[in-house]
Amino acid sequence: MGFKAAFTMNDVKAHMDKAKQGFEDSLVDEFRRTGEQFIADARSIRTYQDQTGNLRGSIGYAIFKDGQLVERSFPGGDGTGSGTSLAEWVAERYPKGILLVVVAGMFYAQYVEAKSYDVLTGSSYAAEAKIKERVKKLFEMLNRKK
Repeated sequence: MGFKAAFTMNDVKAHMDKAKQGFEDSLVDEFRRTGEQFIADARSIRTYQDQTGNLRGSIGYAIFKDGQLVERSFPGGDGTGSGTSLAEWVAERYPKGILLVVVAGMFYAQYVEAKSYDVLTGSSYAAEAKIKERVKKLFEMLNRKK
């Protein structure tokens, strides 16, 4: 007398695909939270005088999955278009996986940073640490469900 499975390999694949999609959705959520915090942190830094408001207004993020834009947030300013273009340029260099790209869309951001003013650097380090912490917690939750 043997056992007969009440499911097919297609059922197993569908279950695995659903679990993978759930994990990826959770990862995108964590990237979104980190990106929003990054924007708030970067805009609150006052190491330089932003006379027009364009530089701080161009700070934002984009999330890509396998090279495709999932979502972006550039909540203001003239740098929105150039910020999105810069994020897409970065994403082209990392076509696999899920990617969070944080940028300042104004072309002169690099020159302000080069003068030792913090436009993105400090917030980028904080965002990197936060995303590592959040992804670690996500994996821990996943392992507890086993």
